[in-house]
Amino acid sequence: MRWQSCLKFFSVMAATICLQGISMVAGRADEDDLGLSVEDDAAYRVNAEAIKNSKVWGGVPVAKGAYPAIVGITQAGRRQVQCTGSLIESDLVLTAAHCVCGGITGSVVFADREGTGSSIKVAASTHRLNSCGGALTNGSDVGLLLLSQKASVSPLEMQTDETVQAATSYQVVGFGGYGLDSSGQLLAGQKRETTVPSGTNDCKGTVPGSSRTYASAFGCAPGAEIVAGKTGLGRDTCNGDSGGPILAGPAGTVVGQTESALKLAGTTSRATKSARVPCGDGGIYVRLTPEVRQWITQASKTLRQK
Repeated sequence: MRWQSCLKFFSVMAATICLQGISMVAGRADEDDLGLSVEDDAAYRVNAEAIKNSKVWGGVPVAKGAYPAIVGITQAGRRQVQCTGSLIESDLVLTAAHCVCGGITGSVVFADREGTGSSIKVAASTHRLNSCGGALTNGSDVGLLLLSQKASVSPLEMQTDETVQAATSYQVVGFGGYGLDSSGQLLAGQKRETTVPSGTNDCKGTVPGSSRTYASAFGCAPGAEIVAGKTGLGRDTCNGDSGGPILAGPAGTVVGQTESALKLAGTTSRATKSARVPCGDGGIYVRLTPEVRQWITQASKTLRQK
């Protein structure tokens, strides 16, 4: 799923958070003796064990027509979905900054699978990074797409910051990689979902049983990012899920909740630096903090003035 060297790969495989994971696995995994250290946290193990629906990497296809506000994003002139996004207003899609920087700003697709459904062209885009050549590790990997016309589906609502802070599990949805075919090629392009346990909801403090901070262990931004999933879980976001939603339920868990009860907590960014495989060992999500929400409000006004 998905770091700063990812931007160097955009011409080959734009907007894949999994490529970011590959670079981190090669460069950092051997340094991190703790691995995905939250496994040492008893409460975290309980959260992970409570999630049994192996339903996205290791997930299952969404029910027909489910999550209509979760969209695929393509480059201009192409049908292949290369990023995922969330419709947050009738003409506004939230995604990852590295998708915008990679030119994945052609159209958004309203469908369960790429090559089907309807699409709307993107009229303008922006992102929160200082520059497209900058790091993705400061909690600013978010972007906005202004659509050329309003969509007919209802937008996703944002979860309250207090509810996200108390979350023990999340639902992730996207069009990204979910496995390999017999020749080893990545299977993707289908809207899928899976449930992942929370590792840390704010990247603050130290990993239980260790002197390492969450930021040091995972490479997340304190106060700005969520870490979800766990090493060896096999359920995760992957290539093409970049910018897609991480959803939180009303009572801290998504287990047993209906689709309509789930609200947007953040966006898919990249793998943890301790991930030992590109997809399946947990990832980092930009949390929709008050600061990010304020940026969305201001940036959307600027886009509409263009």
